[in-house]
Amino acid sequence: MIVKVCGMTNVDNLKAIAAAMPDYFGFIFYEKSPRAIKIKTLPKFKNIQKVGVFVNATHDYILKNQQQYKLNGVQLHGEEDISYVKALKEKLPNDIKIFKAISVENASDFKAISSYENYVDMIVLDTKTKLKGGSGKQFDWNLLNYYDAEIPFLLSGGISKNDANKVLELQKTHPKMIGVDINSKFEIKPGLKDVNKVNTFIKNIKI
Repeated sequence: MIVKVCGMTNVDNLKAIAAAMPDYFGFIFYEKSPRAIKIKTLPKFKNIQKVGVFVNATHDYILKNQQQYKLNGVQLHGEEDISYVKALKEKLPNDIKIFKAISVENASDFKAISSYENYVDMIVLDTKTKLKGGSGKQFDWNLLNYYDAEIPFLLSGGISKNDANKVLELQKTHPKMIGVDINSKFEIKPGLKDVNKVNTFIKNIKI
């Protein structure tokens, strides 16, 4: 089970979370977010990949930050359509993974996902709200029955430390679900994670 921890803004907190060995760190490059990145230089992590989260950003802005922060992946968390993604993929280095976030409220929200096949490496299923992530709200996980795309996905949106067993049960019936993206339910305040909560969750989910 892959674990992506998103939205850190403090270097010491980041290093403490790294000891729990998540698979990915997500850094938010969106000025309107209370978790927007404030770190000028990211520490090096041996086994943790770095993903930049962007919202309807220009390709130039993404490319500049991918190079500056040595990002291993780019997550598109806005209304980026397939033509946008195709053009971005051509500009990024071949080894950079592309994540596409899909906001979920009802079954119809899954219809567009298959169009991203061959252009994105992973889907992130988040809860549809007025916010661009970090709402702390879960969508109805029964809606996962409508997921029929071939692209693997991470479950996101309001996951808490108490949801580990439920997530593991979901994975048994949804083989395309390869992990989770955790954020606001693990915070002391926006951008600062509770290390104990993250540690406990990762230990329980990676059994």
